[in-house]
Amino acid sequence: MADDKGHLSTSEIGMIADDLAGSCDTGFEFLEVAGQVTVVVDSDTPHRRSDPPEGLLVYNTESRDLPPERAYQKVRRAARAAARDGVRVWMKKTDSAFRGSFGREIAAVMDELDIRLCCIAPAIPDFGRTTKNGIQYIDGLPIAETFYRRDPKHPVTTSRVADHAARDNPRPIGLLDLGTLRRADAQGALEDMIAGGVQMITADSESEQDLMRVAGLFLAYPGPVLFVGGQGIGSAVAGHCRSRIRPEGWAKVPGGPVLVVCGTLHPKSREQLHYFSETCRLEPVLIDIPDAASLTAASGRAADRLTEQMDRSGIGLLATSERSAADPDLLETGISRTVQKICDQRHLSGLLLTGGTTGYEACRGLGGHRLRLRQRISPGAVMAQAPDLSNMAVLIKGGSLGRIDAFAKFVETVKERTSMSGH
Repeated sequence: MADDKGHLSTSEIGMIADDLAGSCDTGFEFLEVAGQVTVVVDSDTPHRRSDPPEGLLVYNTESRDLPPERAYQKVRRAARAAARDGVRVWMKKTDSAFRGSFGREIAAVMDELDIRLCCIAPAIPDFGRTTKNGIQYIDGLPIAETFYRRDPKHPVTTSRVADHAARDNPRPIGLLDLGTLRRADAQGALEDMIAGGVQMITADSESEQDLMRVAGLFLAYPGPVLFVGGQGIGSAVAGHCRSRIRPEGWAKVPGGPVLVVCGTLHPKSREQLHYFSETCRLEPVLIDIPDAASLTAASGRAADRLTEQMDRSGIGLLATSERSAADPDLLETGISRTVQKICDQRHLSGLLLTGGTTGYEACRGLGGHRLRLRQRISPGAVMAQAPDLSNMAVLIKGGSLGRIDAFAKFVETVKERTSMSGH
């Protein structure tokens, strides 16, 4: 029983994520306790596992945009692939705005692995995400009153965590509110809920200390437990691991230009784009694909302009137009094809992709099946290397995350790494 801080081994942990950006950000929380964290870009891709495993594997299902039943089946397959002897603590990385088939994906893991206790803790205090009385907040606003209400793919219409968790997932659900969490007898209150038949419990949290306490309470449960959330609860679970291992270092980074791609309209990423453009005096190449018939021509034109830009400055900057009315799926396909065309002509040293789905499509199109996590350069911005792509530096960043200088910091770090590699 892992009832005290420092009693959990990373060999007891399995992790599944619903998008590539979150796979990297949440997986990174375990780098110092696992030594090595590898993200499997697509959980359906056959992956050779060592026995015992080398560090921690994070299986990315990229299922947020799938229909509920397809998402359910893919997550079940991922859980089956990730299962191994000794794993009793499961991490299911999900969107803190509950986009996608949130409840159905929780059900998939619990069904496949016969898990009877699930802790849903979506707070990420460092990013302004908090949970109080079962309501999810971003910077003090209920999440359904923020940018996410207008999300082009998954508009969020309710801020109550239980509403999302119970959708297509009829298990009994309860609430561990802040008052109960912070009481001396919180463990007894949790045990009473479990004894009463509750299988899913949403946990309030407003601070890292709250999340550490949540993790400790649920880790005391003697059977398998599923933690659902993101970087916040991931960091808390990692904080209860007993080992500290020197993380695997950078491998040699290849020389070549750097490509920065902003494939999201989130205001945070647009702010980063404008800052980087002004700082580097680099005008972004805009891609717009009004219909499927223009896909090939539009991606070809963007690739040609980016190649010219990289030949002049060593950096290419690609972005979707803020005024575009194009279908988001079509734009993601266009970006992926543009990146592939560039990589057919130039060997890149670094590739930054903003937007988890954008990053997934591009990595998969290039043949990048694995990412080895290396360094966090900004909140929500984790750099990795792609062993299948000559150890090119890669950053897959969520649209809402990172400081204003995240793009600039990525380019700076890539240049430092190529310099250290002797290029």
